[in-house]
Amino acid sequence: MTQQSSHRRTSRQRGDRALRRVSYTFTVVFIAVILLPLLYMVSLSLQDDNAIYRVPPPILPSRGQSVSVVVDYSGMSSSSSDQLEDAMLRDSTVALYSIIYQQNQDTISEIKFYGVEHGTTVFYSRGQGVNLKMQMRAGVYARIAITQRTLLNSGRYLKSAAVLGYQFNLDGLPAAFTAPATSDSRLAADISGYLPSQYPLQGTFVGTHAETASFIVMLENYIYYFKFPQLVFASIPVISRFSILTYFFNTLITVATAIVTQVVLCSLTAYPLSKLLGRRTSNVMMMFFLITMMIPFASIMIPQVILVKSWGLYNTLGGMLVPWLVPAPFFIFLFKGFFDQVPSEYIDAAKIDGAGNVRIFLQILMPLSKPIIVMITLFSFISGWADFFWYFLISTSPNLWTMNLAVYQLSQLAATKQNFIMGLSVVMMVPMLILTSVFSKQIRSSVMSSGLKG
Repeated sequence: MTQQSSHRRTSRQRGDRALRRVSYTFTVVFIAVILLPLLYMVSLSLQDDNAIYRVPPPILPSRGQSVSVVVDYSGMSSSSSDQLEDAMLRDSTVALYSIIYQQNQDTISEIKFYGVEHGTTVFYSRGQGVNLKMQMRAGVYARIAITQRTLLNSGRYLKSAAVLGYQFNLDGLPAAFTAPATSDSRLAADISGYLPSQYPLQGTFVGTHAETASFIVMLENYIYYFKFPQLVFASIPVISRFSILTYFFNTLITVATAIVTQVVLCSLTAYPLSKLLGRRTSNVMMMFFLITMMIPFASIMIPQVILVKSWGLYNTLGGMLVPWLVPAPFFIFLFKGFFDQVPSEYIDAAKIDGAGNVRIFLQILMPLSKPIIVMITLFSFISGWADFFWYFLISTSPNLWTMNLAVYQLSQLAATKQNFIMGLSVVMMVPMLILTSVFSKQIRSSVMSSGLKG
Protein backbone atom coordinates (compact mmCIF):
# COMPACT_ATOMS: atom_id res chain seq x y z
CA MET A 1 0.00 0.00 0.00
CA THR A 2 2.85 2.28 0.93
CA GLN A 3 4.68 1.45 -2.31
CA GLN A 4 1.55 2.23 -4.36
CA SER A 5 1.13 5.60 -2.62
CA SER A 6 4.79 6.41 -3.20
CA HIS A 7 4.49 5.39 -6.85
CA ARG A 8 1.39 7.58 -7.35
CA ARG A 9 3.13 10.49 -5.64
CA THR A 10 6.17 10.10 -7.87
CA SER A 11 4.00 9.90 -11.00
CA ARG A 12 2.11 13.00 -9.93
CA GLN A 13 5.34 14.90 -9.33
CA ARG A 14 6.63 13.89 -12.76
CA GLY A 15 3.38 15.03 -14.33
CA ASP A 16 3.60 18.36 -12.48
CA ARG A 17 7.18 18.88 -13.69
CA ALA A 18 6.22 18.07 -17.27
CA LEU A 19 3.27 20.44 -17.13
CA ARG A 20 5.49 23.14 -15.65
CA ARG A 21 8.03 22.71 -18.46
CA VAL A 22 5.32 22.94 -21.10
CA SER A 23 3.87 26.05 -19.42
CA TYR A 24 7.27 27.75 -19.26
CA THR A 25 8.00 26.85 -22.87
CA PHE A 26 4.72 28.32 -24.12
CA THR A 27 5.20 31.41 -21.96
CA VAL A 28 8.67 32.04 -23.42
CA VAL A 29 7.37 31.48 -26.96
CA PHE A 30 4.45 33.86 -26.50
CA ILE A 31 6.70 36.53 -24.95
CA ALA A 32 9.07 36.20 -27.90
CA VAL A 33 6.19 36.45 -30.39
CA ILE A 34 5.03 39.64 -28.68
CA LEU A 35 8.44 41.27 -28.24
CA LEU A 36 10.16 40.37 -31.52
CA PRO A 37 8.04 42.72 -33.71
CA LEU A 38 8.67 45.56 -31.27
CA LEU A 39 12.41 44.87 -31.20
CA TYR A 40 12.47 44.69 -34.99
CA MET A 41 10.71 48.07 -35.19
CA VAL A 42 13.35 49.56 -32.90
CA SER A 43 16.07 47.98 -35.06
CA LEU A 44 14.64 49.46 -38.27
CA SER A 45 14.29 52.90 -36.68
CA LEU A 46 18.02 52.89 -35.85
CA GLN A 47 19.10 51.88 -39.35
CA ASP A 48 20.00 53.97 -42.35
CA ASP A 49 17.17 54.25 -44.87
CA ASN A 50 19.36 52.52 -47.46
CA ALA A 51 19.99 49.56 -45.18
CA ILE A 52 16.33 48.83 -44.50
CA TYR A 53 15.61 48.39 -48.22
CA ARG A 54 18.28 45.77 -48.71
CA VAL A 55 17.20 42.21 -49.46
CA PRO A 56 17.08 40.59 -47.01
CA PRO A 57 16.92 43.55 -44.61
CA PRO A 58 19.31 43.34 -41.66
CA ILE A 59 17.67 42.24 -38.44
CA LEU A 60 20.12 43.97 -36.14
CA PRO A 61 21.23 47.55 -36.82
CA SER A 62 24.89 47.96 -37.66
CA ARG A 63 26.82 51.07 -36.78
CA GLY A 64 27.58 53.14 -39.84
CA GLN A 65 30.68 55.08 -40.78
CA SER A 66 31.82 58.39 -39.37
CA VAL A 67 33.52 60.34 -42.17
CA SER A 68 35.82 63.31 -41.57
CA VAL A 69 36.88 65.63 -44.41
CA VAL A 70 39.91 67.86 -43.92
CA VAL A 71 40.45 70.94 -46.12
CA ASP A 72 43.39 73.36 -45.80
CA TYR A 73 42.86 77.12 -46.24
CA SER A 74 46.43 78.30 -45.62
CA GLY A 75 46.54 79.57 -49.20
CA MET A 76 43.71 82.01 -48.42
CA SER A 77 45.44 83.75 -45.51
CA SER A 78 45.20 87.10 -47.30
CA SER A 79 41.41 86.88 -47.41
CA SER A 80 39.29 88.67 -44.83
CA SER A 81 37.64 86.78 -41.99
CA ASP A 82 34.24 87.06 -43.64
CA GLN A 83 35.57 85.80 -46.98
CA LEU A 84 37.32 82.88 -45.32
CA GLU A 85 34.19 81.96 -43.34
CA ASP A 86 32.04 82.11 -46.47
CA ALA A 87 34.48 79.90 -48.38
CA MET A 88 34.42 77.33 -45.60
CA LEU A 89 30.63 77.39 -45.45
CA ARG A 90 30.46 76.76 -49.19
CA ASP A 91 33.02 73.96 -49.10
CA SER A 92 31.48 72.27 -46.07
CA THR A 93 28.04 72.29 -47.69
CA VAL A 94 29.39 70.81 -50.91
CA ALA A 95 31.37 68.15 -49.04
CA LEU A 96 28.60 67.06 -46.66
CA TYR A 97 25.82 66.72 -49.21
CA SER A 98 27.91 65.37 -52.07
CA ILE A 99 29.28 62.56 -49.90
CA ILE A 100 25.89 61.52 -48.52
CA TYR A 101 24.54 61.65 -52.08
CA GLN A 102 27.39 59.81 -53.82
CA GLN A 103 27.91 57.12 -51.17
CA ASN A 104 24.28 56.02 -51.20
CA GLN A 105 25.26 52.35 -51.00
CA ASP A 106 27.22 52.87 -47.79
CA THR A 107 25.76 53.46 -44.35
CA ILE A 108 27.18 56.84 -43.35
CA SER A 109 26.01 57.90 -39.91
CA GLU A 110 27.74 61.28 -39.79
CA ILE A 111 30.06 63.52 -41.81
CA LYS A 112 32.42 66.01 -40.20
CA PHE A 113 34.14 68.86 -42.02
CA TYR A 114 37.34 70.42 -40.70
CA GLY A 115 38.81 73.63 -42.06
CA VAL A 116 42.45 74.11 -41.06
CA GLU A 117 44.83 77.03 -41.48
CA HIS A 118 48.56 76.58 -40.88
CA GLY A 119 47.91 73.37 -38.94
CA THR A 120 45.20 74.87 -36.71
CA THR A 121 41.54 73.87 -36.95
CA VAL A 122 39.53 77.07 -37.42
CA PHE A 123 36.25 75.69 -38.80
CA TYR A 124 34.06 72.70 -37.91
CA SER A 125 30.70 71.54 -39.21
CA ARG A 126 28.88 68.25 -38.80
CA GLY A 127 25.92 66.61 -40.50
CA GLN A 128 24.19 63.55 -39.07
CA GLY A 129 23.26 61.09 -41.83
CA VAL A 130 19.50 61.08 -41.27
CA ASN A 131 19.44 64.85 -40.94
CA LEU A 132 21.31 65.36 -44.22
CA LYS A 133 18.95 63.04 -46.07
CA MET A 134 15.93 64.77 -44.55
CA GLN A 135 17.23 68.11 -45.81
CA MET A 136 17.61 66.57 -49.27
CA ARG A 137 14.10 65.10 -49.24
CA ALA A 138 12.01 67.71 -47.47
CA GLY A 139 14.25 70.53 -46.27
CA VAL A 140 16.65 73.03 -47.80
CA TYR A 141 17.46 70.87 -50.83
CA ALA A 142 14.07 69.24 -51.37
CA ARG A 143 13.34 68.35 -55.02
CA ILE A 144 16.76 69.62 -56.10
CA ALA A 145 19.44 67.64 -57.93
CA ILE A 146 22.62 67.49 -55.86
CA THR A 147 25.32 69.28 -57.87
CA GLN A 148 27.85 71.88 -56.83
CA ARG A 149 25.85 74.59 -58.56
CA THR A 150 22.51 73.74 -56.94
CA LEU A 151 24.11 73.29 -53.51
CA LEU A 152 25.43 76.85 -53.58
CA ASN A 153 22.68 78.52 -55.62
CA SER A 154 20.34 81.16 -54.10
CA GLY A 155 22.16 81.19 -50.80
CA ARG A 156 20.92 77.74 -49.87
CA TYR A 157 24.26 76.87 -48.30
CA LEU A 158 23.65 79.61 -45.71
CA LYS A 159 20.24 78.13 -44.85
CA SER A 160 21.81 74.69 -44.57
CA ALA A 161 24.57 76.03 -42.33
CA ALA A 162 21.95 77.57 -40.05
CA VAL A 163 20.22 74.18 -39.78
CA LEU A 164 23.34 72.05 -39.30
CA GLY A 165 25.31 74.54 -37.24
CA TYR A 166 29.05 75.25 -37.39
CA GLN A 167 31.95 76.76 -35.43
CA PHE A 168 34.43 79.26 -36.80
CA ASN A 169 37.31 80.95 -34.98
CA LEU A 170 40.51 82.15 -36.67
CA ASP A 171 42.34 81.85 -33.34
CA GLY A 172 41.62 78.11 -33.35
CA LEU A 173 38.86 75.85 -32.05
CA PRO A 174 39.07 73.82 -28.81
CA ALA A 175 41.12 70.63 -28.81
CA ALA A 176 37.96 68.52 -29.12
CA PHE A 177 37.60 69.79 -32.71
CA THR A 178 41.14 69.00 -33.85
CA ALA A 179 41.18 67.57 -37.38
CA PRO A 180 42.03 63.84 -37.45
CA ALA A 181 44.76 62.27 -39.53
CA THR A 182 43.62 61.07 -42.94
CA SER A 183 43.20 57.34 -43.59
CA ASP A 184 43.38 55.06 -46.61
CA SER A 185 40.29 52.92 -46.03
CA ARG A 186 38.11 51.91 -48.97
CA LEU A 187 35.47 54.52 -48.13
CA ALA A 188 38.06 57.26 -47.63
CA ALA A 189 39.69 56.35 -50.94
CA ASP A 190 36.34 56.48 -52.75
CA ILE A 191 35.60 59.95 -51.41
CA SER A 192 39.09 61.22 -52.18
CA GLY A 193 38.64 59.95 -55.73
CA TYR A 194 35.69 62.13 -56.68
CA LEU A 195 35.35 64.98 -54.15
CA PRO A 196 38.20 67.27 -55.33
CA SER A 197 37.60 66.51 -59.02
CA GLN A 198 33.79 66.49 -59.38
CA TYR A 199 33.09 69.02 -56.61
CA PRO A 200 35.98 71.53 -56.67
CA LEU A 201 36.60 73.24 -53.32
CA GLN A 202 37.99 76.71 -52.66
CA GLY A 203 40.39 75.26 -50.10
CA THR A 204 42.99 72.56 -50.68
CA PHE A 205 41.61 69.08 -50.14
CA VAL A 206 43.87 67.26 -47.65
CA GLY A 207 42.13 63.92 -47.27
CA THR A 208 39.44 61.92 -45.56
CA HIS A 209 39.24 59.81 -42.44
CA ALA A 210 36.62 57.06 -41.96
CA GLU A 211 35.88 55.06 -38.83
CA THR A 212 32.96 53.26 -37.22
CA ALA A 213 30.47 55.69 -35.71
CA SER A 214 29.40 55.46 -32.08
CA PHE A 215 26.07 53.98 -31.04
CA ILE A 216 24.97 57.42 -29.80
CA VAL A 217 24.90 58.63 -33.41
CA MET A 218 22.30 55.96 -34.20
CA LEU A 219 20.13 57.15 -31.29
CA GLU A 220 20.31 60.65 -32.79
CA ASN A 221 17.92 59.40 -35.47
CA TYR A 222 15.05 60.00 -33.07
CA ILE A 223 15.97 63.67 -32.73
CA TYR A 224 15.56 64.17 -36.45
CA TYR A 225 12.42 62.04 -36.62
CA PHE A 226 11.04 64.52 -34.11
CA LYS A 227 11.98 67.44 -36.37
CA PHE A 228 10.73 65.92 -39.62
CA PRO A 229 7.18 67.42 -39.51
CA GLN A 230 8.76 70.86 -39.14
CA LEU A 231 10.32 70.42 -42.57
CA VAL A 232 7.22 69.01 -44.24
CA PHE A 233 4.77 71.55 -42.76
CA ALA A 234 7.02 74.57 -42.32
CA SER A 235 4.18 76.88 -43.38
CA ILE A 236 1.93 75.80 -40.47
CA PRO A 237 3.05 77.87 -37.43
CA VAL A 238 2.11 75.43 -34.66
CA ILE A 239 3.85 72.48 -36.35
CA SER A 240 6.82 74.63 -37.36
CA ARG A 241 7.24 75.50 -33.69
CA PHE A 242 6.34 72.28 -31.85
CA SER A 243 6.78 69.57 -34.53
CA ILE A 244 5.62 66.14 -33.31
CA LEU A 245 4.58 67.62 -29.97
CA THR A 246 1.59 69.06 -31.85
CA TYR A 247 0.33 65.53 -32.52
CA PHE A 248 1.04 64.46 -28.96
CA PHE A 249 -0.91 67.43 -27.64
CA ASN A 250 -3.89 66.66 -29.89
CA THR A 251 -3.79 63.03 -28.79
CA LEU A 252 -3.66 63.99 -25.12
CA ILE A 253 -6.69 66.24 -25.57
CA THR A 254 -8.70 63.40 -27.10
CA VAL A 255 -7.52 60.96 -24.42
CA ALA A 256 -8.34 63.35 -21.57
CA THR A 257 -11.77 64.04 -23.07
CA ALA A 258 -12.42 60.31 -23.45
CA ILE A 259 -11.49 59.58 -19.83
CA VAL A 260 -13.46 62.43 -18.26
CA THR A 261 -16.60 62.06 -20.34
CA GLN A 262 -16.78 58.28 -20.10
CA VAL A 263 -16.26 58.18 -16.34
CA VAL A 264 -18.76 60.99 -15.68
CA LEU A 265 -21.45 60.13 -18.24
CA CYS A 266 -21.35 56.37 -17.75
CA SER A 267 -21.53 56.62 -13.97
CA LEU A 268 -24.40 59.13 -14.18
CA THR A 269 -26.25 56.81 -16.57
CA ALA A 270 -25.65 53.71 -14.47
CA TYR A 271 -26.75 55.25 -11.16
CA PRO A 272 -30.49 55.60 -11.94
CA LEU A 273 -30.47 52.23 -13.71
CA SER A 274 -29.13 50.61 -10.55
CA LYS A 275 -30.70 52.56 -7.69
CA LEU A 276 -33.58 54.73 -8.89
CA LEU A 277 -35.56 52.80 -11.53
CA GLY A 278 -37.54 49.60 -11.12
CA ARG A 279 -35.87 46.32 -12.01
CA ARG A 280 -37.98 45.73 -15.13
CA THR A 281 -37.49 49.26 -16.48
CA SER A 282 -33.79 49.12 -15.68
CA ASN A 283 -33.37 45.79 -17.49
CA VAL A 284 -35.19 47.05 -20.57
CA MET A 285 -33.06 50.19 -20.76
CA MET A 286 -29.89 48.23 -20.09
CA MET A 287 -30.81 45.87 -22.91
CA PHE A 288 -31.25 48.89 -25.18
CA PHE A 289 -27.74 50.11 -24.36
CA LEU A 290 -26.23 46.68 -24.92
CA ILE A 291 -28.02 46.28 -28.28
CA THR A 292 -26.37 49.48 -29.50
CA MET A 293 -23.02 47.72 -29.07
CA MET A 294 -24.00 45.43 -31.95
CA ILE A 295 -24.31 48.30 -34.44
CA PRO A 296 -21.13 48.41 -36.58
CA PHE A 297 -19.46 51.78 -36.91
CA ALA A 298 -19.30 51.40 -40.69
CA SER A 299 -23.12 51.66 -40.88
CA ILE A 300 -23.30 54.97 -39.01
CA MET A 301 -20.05 56.72 -39.92
CA ILE A 302 -21.40 58.61 -42.96
CA PRO A 303 -24.53 59.90 -41.16
CA GLN A 304 -22.31 60.84 -38.22
CA VAL A 305 -19.93 62.81 -40.45
CA ILE A 306 -22.89 64.56 -42.15
CA LEU A 307 -24.33 65.42 -38.73
CA VAL A 308 -21.06 66.87 -37.49
CA LYS A 309 -20.71 68.87 -40.73
CA SER A 310 -24.20 70.31 -40.24
CA TRP A 311 -23.10 71.54 -36.81
CA GLY A 312 -20.14 73.35 -38.39
CA LEU A 313 -17.64 71.14 -36.57
CA TYR A 314 -16.04 69.44 -39.56
CA ASN A 315 -12.23 69.72 -39.52
CA THR A 316 -12.28 71.12 -35.99
CA LEU A 317 -11.08 69.80 -32.67
CA GLY A 318 -14.66 69.86 -31.40
CA GLY A 319 -15.79 67.57 -34.19
CA MET A 320 -13.05 65.10 -33.29
CA LEU A 321 -14.29 64.98 -29.68
CA VAL A 322 -18.02 64.53 -30.41
CA PRO A 323 -18.07 60.68 -30.26
CA TRP A 324 -16.69 60.74 -26.72
CA LEU A 325 -19.81 62.59 -25.55
CA VAL A 326 -21.81 59.38 -25.98
CA PRO A 327 -21.51 57.04 -22.96
CA ALA A 328 -20.13 53.61 -23.85
CA PRO A 329 -22.66 50.80 -23.14
CA PHE A 330 -19.98 48.47 -21.82
CA PHE A 331 -18.81 51.03 -19.27
CA ILE A 332 -22.43 51.62 -18.22
CA PHE A 333 -22.75 47.89 -17.71
CA LEU A 334 -19.61 47.84 -15.54
CA PHE A 335 -20.79 50.75 -13.39
CA LYS A 336 -24.29 49.32 -13.01
CA GLY A 337 -22.96 45.91 -12.02
CA PHE A 338 -20.73 47.50 -9.38
CA PHE A 339 -23.50 49.77 -8.06
CA ASP A 340 -25.80 46.75 -7.77
CA GLN A 341 -23.27 45.12 -5.44
CA VAL A 342 -23.20 48.08 -3.04
CA PRO A 343 -25.25 47.04 0.04
CA SER A 344 -28.59 48.80 0.26
CA GLU A 345 -27.89 49.47 3.94
CA TYR A 346 -25.39 52.15 2.90
CA ILE A 347 -28.02 53.90 0.81
CA ASP A 348 -30.72 53.60 3.48
CA ALA A 349 -28.43 54.96 6.19
CA ALA A 350 -27.54 57.94 4.01
CA LYS A 351 -31.21 58.67 3.32
CA ILE A 352 -31.99 58.55 7.04
CA ASP A 353 -29.24 61.16 7.54
CA GLY A 354 -31.01 63.35 4.98
CA ALA A 355 -28.73 62.74 2.01
CA GLY A 356 -30.26 63.21 -1.42
CA ASN A 357 -29.51 61.27 -4.59
CA VAL A 358 -26.72 63.63 -5.64
CA ARG A 359 -24.95 63.31 -2.30
CA ILE A 360 -25.36 59.53 -2.26
CA PHE A 361 -23.89 59.35 -5.73
CA LEU A 362 -20.94 61.65 -5.07
CA GLN A 363 -20.04 60.74 -1.50
CA ILE A 364 -20.88 57.04 -1.32
CA LEU A 365 -21.04 55.31 -4.70
CA MET A 366 -18.24 57.12 -6.53
CA PRO A 367 -15.62 56.73 -3.76
CA LEU A 368 -16.47 53.02 -3.61
CA SER A 369 -16.13 52.78 -7.40
CA LYS A 370 -12.38 53.49 -7.57
CA PRO A 371 -11.55 50.04 -9.04
CA ILE A 372 -14.11 50.55 -11.84
CA ILE A 373 -12.94 54.12 -12.43
CA VAL A 374 -9.33 52.94 -12.79
CA MET A 375 -10.38 50.26 -15.26
CA ILE A 376 -12.52 52.60 -17.34
CA THR A 377 -9.76 55.20 -17.28
CA LEU A 378 -7.35 52.62 -18.65
CA PHE A 379 -9.76 51.41 -21.35
CA SER A 380 -10.64 54.98 -22.33
CA PHE A 381 -6.96 55.91 -22.52
CA ILE A 382 -6.26 52.97 -24.80
CA SER A 383 -9.30 53.71 -26.97
CA GLY A 384 -8.48 57.41 -27.25
CA TRP A 385 -4.80 56.75 -27.96
CA ALA A 386 -5.47 54.08 -30.57
CA ASP A 387 -8.48 55.62 -32.34
CA PHE A 388 -7.83 56.45 -35.97
CA PHE A 389 -10.76 56.08 -38.33
CA TRP A 390 -13.01 58.81 -36.94
CA TYR A 391 -10.16 61.31 -36.82
CA PHE A 392 -9.27 60.35 -40.38
CA LEU A 393 -12.85 61.07 -41.51
CA ILE A 394 -13.36 64.32 -39.68
CA SER A 395 -10.00 66.16 -39.89
CA THR A 396 -7.91 67.17 -42.89
CA SER A 397 -5.68 69.87 -41.38
CA PRO A 398 -2.23 68.63 -40.29
CA ASN A 399 -2.37 70.75 -37.14
CA LEU A 400 -5.36 68.65 -35.94
CA TRP A 401 -3.84 65.23 -36.49
CA THR A 402 -3.40 62.80 -33.62
CA MET A 403 -0.36 60.55 -33.43
CA ASN A 404 -2.02 57.64 -35.24
CA LEU A 405 -3.31 59.85 -38.00
CA ALA A 406 0.04 61.64 -38.31
CA VAL A 407 1.89 58.35 -38.76
CA TYR A 408 -0.48 57.32 -41.53
CA GLN A 409 -0.54 60.67 -43.33
CA LEU A 410 3.22 61.15 -43.14
CA SER A 411 3.79 57.63 -44.41
CA GLN A 412 1.99 58.61 -47.63
CA LEU A 413 4.59 61.27 -48.46
CA ALA A 414 7.32 60.41 -50.93
CA ALA A 415 9.89 62.03 -48.62
CA THR A 416 9.06 59.63 -45.77
CA LYS A 417 11.18 56.53 -45.40
CA GLN A 418 10.42 53.38 -43.48
CA ASN A 419 12.90 54.04 -40.67
CA PHE A 420 11.04 57.26 -39.81
CA ILE A 421 7.69 55.45 -39.68
CA MET A 422 9.16 52.76 -37.44
CA GLY A 423 10.75 55.37 -35.18
CA LEU A 424 7.50 57.27 -34.82
CA SER A 425 5.62 54.03 -34.15
CA VAL A 426 8.05 53.15 -31.38
CA VAL A 427 7.56 56.59 -29.84
CA MET A 428 3.80 56.04 -29.93
CA MET A 429 4.14 52.77 -28.01
CA VAL A 430 6.24 54.22 -25.21
CA PRO A 431 3.35 55.90 -23.29
CA MET A 432 1.33 52.68 -23.40
CA LEU A 433 4.27 50.61 -22.16
CA ILE A 434 4.98 53.09 -19.37
CA LEU A 435 1.32 53.20 -18.35
CA THR A 436 1.08 49.43 -18.21
CA SER A 437 4.33 49.07 -16.25
CA VAL A 438 3.60 51.80 -13.71
CA PHE A 439 -0.03 50.88 -13.06
CA SER A 440 0.15 47.10 -13.51
CA LYS A 441 -0.68 46.48 -9.83
CA GLN A 442 -3.67 48.84 -9.92
CA ILE A 443 -4.87 47.23 -13.15
CA ARG A 444 -4.80 43.76 -11.63
CA SER A 445 -6.59 44.86 -8.48
CA SER A 446 -9.22 46.71 -10.55
CA VAL A 447 -9.96 43.63 -12.65
CA MET A 448 -10.28 41.50 -9.51
CA SER A 449 -12.48 44.06 -7.73
CA SER A 450 -14.76 44.48 -10.72
CA GLY A 451 -15.65 40.81 -10.67
CA LEU A 452 -14.25 40.18 -14.15
CA LYS A 453 -12.49 36.90 -14.54
CA GLY A 454 -9.23 36.89 -16.54
